[in-house]
Amino acid sequence: MSGGDWARFERYLAIAGDFLMRGRIDLAREYCEDAAIIRDSLLTNAELAARRGDRA
Repeated sequence: MSGGDWARFERYLAIAGDFLMRGRIDLAREYCEDAAIIRDSLLTNAELAARRGDRA
């Protein structure tokens, strides 16, 4: 995935932190869960790219 996807992951974590500091635990949790989905997607794609590189 692109660098934009990593930026989106970081942005979601920052938003979660803002909500957490404001005491909005429910919204912070939602953004953390979404960030985890993005992270898992990024790591999965990175692992696939590494495997393709190993075979080449």
